[in-house]
Amino acid sequence: MVPHFTNEDDHTIDELYNKLYSAIDTLGKIDKGIILLLLDECSYEEIAEIVGLTKTNVATKLSRIKVRLRDQMSNI
Repeated sequence: MVPHFTNEDDHTIDELYNKLYSAIDTLGKIDKGIILLLLDECSYEEIAEIVGLTKTNVATKLSRIKVRLRDQMSNI
């Protein structure tokens, strides 16, 4: 079943996207690039190749980035 969204839902979704991208803008260049690549649906292997890190390092960084973003979004 496809959910029905109202204009109010669209407004809430827009607010969440704005908060997310505001939080992403506070990250350093590498971290920002890594999370944006993840949002573009790149695999950990692809991200590692693009930024020149190991897959394990990318996974560790993403874990830390997600925590920081979660904390920042809860404070916005």
